[in-house]
Amino acid sequence: MLLVALTLVALFARPLTPIDETRYVSVAWEMWLNGDPLVLYKNGAPYSHKPPLLFWLINLGWAVFGVNELWPRLISPLFSLASLALTLALARRLWPEEATLGERAAWILCASALWLLFSTATMFDVMLACFALLGALGLLIAAEGGWRKGFALLALALGLGLLTKGPVILLHLLPLALLAPLWAPAVPKGRWYGGLTLSVLAGAAIALLWAIPAALAGGEEYRQMILWGQTAKRMVNSFAHQRPFWWYLPLLPLLFFPWLFWPRLWRALAALRRAPRERGLVFLAVWLAPTFLALCLISGKQVHYLVPLFPPFALAAARLTHEAPQRRLAAIAMGAALCYALVQGAAAPFLWRHADMRPIAQEIRKYQDTGIAIAHAGEYHAEYQFAGRLTRPLAEIEATPAAIAAWFSRHPDGLLLHYSKAPPTGPSRFVQPYLQKHVALLDAQQARGLGLF
Repeated sequence: MLLVALTLVALFARPLTPIDETRYVSVAWEMWLNGDPLVLYKNGAPYSHKPPLLFWLINLGWAVFGVNELWPRLISPLFSLASLALTLALARRLWPEEATLGERAAWILCASALWLLFSTATMFDVMLACFALLGALGLLIAAEGGWRKGFALLALALGLGLLTKGPVILLHLLPLALLAPLWAPAVPKGRWYGGLTLSVLAGAAIALLWAIPAALAGGEEYRQMILWGQTAKRMVNSFAHQRPFWWYLPLLPLLFFPWLFWPRLWRALAALRRAPRERGLVFLAVWLAPTFLALCLISGKQVHYLVPLFPPFALAAARLTHEAPQRRLAAIAMGAALCYALVQGAAAPFLWRHADMRPIAQEIRKYQDTGIAIAHAGEYHAEYQFAGRLTRPLAEIEATPAAIAAWFSRHPDGLLLHYSKAPPTGPSRFVQPYLQKHVALLDAQQARGLGLF
């Protein structure tokens, strides 16, 4: 119920927000327009940055309920609920004698700041976390003797994870699988690694059921991007040292709020030195530590990359604080959730004014419907395609005087989307806030008057 309530708060507190949410829903919108489930498009050009599962799910909901904004915004909350169910299942397998640990872990997960934020965002990370949980459950089942079922679940999790966000799913599951002798020393190693190899191959085969037909249908450049850019090239570029190794560390107290401010958790961690080795905590440590270290080493860092680590953290925190009264834990969780809701409520006026792309998108659609060409100055993230239900792409040009002048010379009756920190000082066809900037729709005379060319 806590997650449902916070989802409702998010739905009322903010619109689909640029640049990520609006971009992903626009890619799904172009899939809907094209009727092509294989090759993804953004603003009319092939889009190879993400695999198709999220976009398939959005289109599936639209096929059932009609095209709407609500369904895409419910996908992450539904995967968050599935993640809670899988967290409960993992807790029962790790500590069958502790009946309440799963419920405690669910409280901790639901009230963690970063999990709350991305549970209501139309993005990929909660989906990825769900499949990481499914794979971890499969590994536990296999280690307990359910070889076929366990490795089948792992293969399914890897395949769906690859279709969600590419090879990063391997980062979340392979260290746990490869280091199984640390948390399951009794497993026969030959059979274990043989089963693991088959699972990885089967997971890759699931992803290739989309990738191969898409590569054949999308042409040479798209083929190179999805078969090379989504795997080796992306991993190479991730180690390009864009952000320092320690970048996540000062953010952890905020991202894991409120739990890293709970003294009982730190006392329990300090007491681990005197505690006997426990399979469940070793399993979670092997899951968390190598993955977090790898994410620190990869230079391409974003806070949402940590989202799949929250379920194992919640399980570990629940076990370490199992002696704390359940009511106190629930009170902390409810307090954190209330803080999150209040922050969203306070931010709602700003978000609806500065992040709602529908007013200007509808203006663009109005002019497009009369045959007027529209160009976007600078890189375009498709913020307006779904918001305005646009059926044609925008021309994307450089935001330089020469490029703007050349475009208007070819389209004297056209319009230009231009961004500035302050509202335009002269007239415009339409202007509205865009996050910390303003976006204006200008004709040639208006753009010249502002000195854009």
